[in-house]
Amino acid sequence: MTQPPEHHKLSERAQYLFKCLVERYISDGQPVGSRTLARDVRLDLSPATIRNVMADLEDFGLLSSPHTSAGRIPTVKGYRLFIDSMMTVKRLDPQEVRRIASNMQDEDDVSRLLDKTSLLLSEVTRLAGIVTLPRNEQQSLRHVEFLPLSDNRVLAIMVLNNREVQNRIIHTAKPYDANELLQVANYLNQAFAGRDLRQVREDLLREMAEARERMNEMMCTVVEIAGQALQSEPRDDDFVLAGQTNLMEINDLSNIEKLRHLFEAFNQKRDILHLLEQSFSARGVQIFIGEESGYAVLGECSVVTSTYSADGRILGVLGVIGPTRMEYERVIPIVDLTAKVLGAALKSLHEPPHQEKSGCCDRPQRAARSRSAAICTREQHFVSKDQTDTAAGEACEDSAATAPGDDPGTEDLTAALAEAQARVQELRDEALRARAELDNVRKRAARDVENAHKYGLEKLIAELLPIKDSMELGLAAAAQAEDIASVRAGMDLTLKMLLAALDRLGVGEVDPQGEKFNPDRHQAITTEATAAVEPGTVTAVIQKGYLLQDRLLRPALVTVATRPADSPD
Repeated sequence: MTQPPEHHKLSERAQYLFKCLVERYISDGQPVGSRTLARDVRLDLSPATIRNVMADLEDFGLLSSPHTSAGRIPTVKGYRLFIDSMMTVKRLDPQEVRRIASNMQDEDDVSRLLDKTSLLLSEVTRLAGIVTLPRNEQQSLRHVEFLPLSDNRVLAIMVLNNREVQNRIIHTAKPYDANELLQVANYLNQAFAGRDLRQVREDLLREMAEARERMNEMMCTVVEIAGQALQSEPRDDDFVLAGQTNLMEINDLSNIEKLRHLFEAFNQKRDILHLLEQSFSARGVQIFIGEESGYAVLGECSVVTSTYSADGRILGVLGVIGPTRMEYERVIPIVDLTAKVLGAALKSLHEPPHQEKSGCCDRPQRAARSRSAAICTREQHFVSKDQTDTAAGEACEDSAATAPGDDPGTEDLTAALAEAQARVQELRDEALRARAELDNVRKRAARDVENAHKYGLEKLIAELLPIKDSMELGLAAAAQAEDIASVRAGMDLTLKMLLAALDRLGVGEVDPQGEKFNPDRHQAITTEATAAVEPGTVTAVIQKGYLLQDRLLRPALVTVATRPADSPD
């Protein structure tokens, strides 16, 4: 998968607007325009300002526009940023948790359990659910029975791993009656119960090869029937898929040609299996968005997967396939919880039965309690602990009265935790909105300062232009004047105009003649040794200083009196 983009380059305001845009698009599937987003974000922002932010997000590669006049939609890079940095996973509805748990309890066949899991994922998410078969699963033979059928056929009924039951029809070279088949079953149960299925078959075939001449008719029958019954079934169904038709109802994938290629990929399995293989190598939840899968046929799809395991060993992968515009905050915890419940169910399916006096009728309750313990002790990722416990509680509902460690306050604690989580989410949204508003105020203040500077400069220029005009008129008059007096009068008038303009702008002179030297407003250029004034008095102003209100624009350049060298101390 691609690395998520660096979001620290985005301002708080841009992050908040981007998050709101993605959530709006996931919700209704329509490109989001600036006016729509302005109504959603509850910030004091104009559509024009939002358009500028959206343009920046598009430059970052986080948004794109379907066509010129449309709003914006998230890109693959944008979805990745949203999922990795901004999304808050939703707490699952308690009914969904109970549904996931109850659908997997008391199932004693692996194939049916996987079918149920795939169908459940599809129904709960309304997407396509997929589950790979457990990898390299060891199957131990617990018990076997054979029943004669017509046409040289025998029904083999095998109990594997304590609870899994498999039925196989085998074809024999000749018909066998019930008594012969019973002898074969008794021999296999006595000699090979508890051993690995593949190893049992290998041992029988090896014995047949080594002692074919010495075998009696009974052993020949055993080898023929057991050799077929115990052989591994072909694994053409590498994964179980359900709910493909759900994808036909999604507008994002409604193009017939795209659906045809997608369904071909489902049938050929190669690309899907390769993607699931990548998920198998990484424990936990994995998310492939669009082109991240590496397969063009999945370019507009997202795949959310999670490994399922038992006793710390990863057995397989399950997940959902849907459009890139899926409810990730809801789908992710569903996939994660389902993987944990499936792992717990498989673990209880393969555990040896407890030897209790209560008899076989208590087996479902014991298995459910075992499944509950397995779920409760699994590491939690996206699903909260109280929700996993709820799933476990549903799995062991029948034995709740006798299960140790029951806490009558669990429901109250769960409700309080749910309320706290909802409040935390509200506070996070409020904080993000406040940071976005602060960023907005900061930008507005900077704009106001810039405008003040610009308008202040305009005001200054407007004040100085009449003075410039007066000086030009004075110079023109001086060229024609016969006496200097008129020129001087014109220059005096211009100076008065300049001083009046500066006064209107708040500029005042610093003329400290005869004042005490003030280092905050004066700069001493020379000194004058004199007894006429007190030492430290300004005796001459070389250049006036100026103030803007109370702010010093330029210090006055002055001469400062010092004590004469021959004066008495």
